[in-house]
Amino acid sequence: MNKKVKVGLLVLVLAAVARFFGVDQALIQELMSDVENTEQTTKQTTEQTKDKPKPEELKQLGKLKNYLPTTNIGDTIGYGVFFTLSYSNSHKQAEWVAYELSAKDLDKETFSRPGSFKTDKRVKESAQVRHDDYSLSGFDRGHLAPAADFSWSEEGIETTFFTTNISPQEPKFNRGIWKKLENHVRGWAVQYEHLYVVTGPILTERAKKRFPKEKNYIAVPQRYYKVLLNYIDNQPIAIGFILKSEESQEHLSSFVVPIDEIEKITGIDFFAELPDDLENELESGKNLTDWGLNTLNR
Repeated sequence: MNKKVKVGLLVLVLAAVARFFGVDQALIQELMSDVENTEQTTKQTTEQTKDKPKPEELKQLGKLKNYLPTTNIGDTIGYGVFFTLSYSNSHKQAEWVAYELSAKDLDKETFSRPGSFKTDKRVKESAQVRHDDYSLSGFDRGHLAPAADFSWSEEGIETTFFTTNISPQEPKFNRGIWKKLENHVRGWAVQYEHLYVVTGPILTERAKKRFPKEKNYIAVPQRYYKVLLNYIDNQPIAIGFILKSEESQEHLSSFVVPIDEIEKITGIDFFAELPDDLENELESGKNLTDWGLNTLNR
């Protein structure tokens, strides 16, 4: 028997007694008020419980409404449904490029790559980079958002060939360990069906050099990072990498670092829209097992 029923019966009994023995009417009014307050409290508790997410629902949040990182030294530019980047005018490259990668898209027909890169006129003229600026520099025009991640769309793959999406990389790095990591990212997207990807150069440390010599304006980063989040499953997982721009034969697990460490180095807050407790859990450690990096296979 709930409290409301008990109090109601008590009120009826006392009301009958009061009629014959003169029980204080104030007591009857107080008890009636208790019944009303109980009803109101019960109603409020029910409404709060209805609106508050259940613990199991907090683990099944689905896609983030806003998965973009914070900007530290750049201006945000959107490229339709394909990717978004934060462009640093002083470094002449993006501090980060962020996008969603899905197995569904990767399973579509692929389109061929354009032959050259094109200058992005949305960047102010003094910060624009031309395809020829990299010529004879000794560095690759390294994609930040890989062309292969968007080869399912003719417009998408062409969009990756804006010079705002490239960074000067050592050739053996770009075509070696960096390419291997990019291939793994696509494999993980197929495995988990959906990933959030954020990648970029570390621009908060001194550059190797700048080029062209006569202009001295494109910074050559020493290191690059990549941050991944699988947020569709009911148990989200994340992983971060930092790699030096140099040839390497090391296992990819050698480059795994806590995402917190990347945030400290870059000043960027990744996945700021995550609930704080979940963000802290995902970004504080190095989860090799769920990404299949706890083996020694190269």
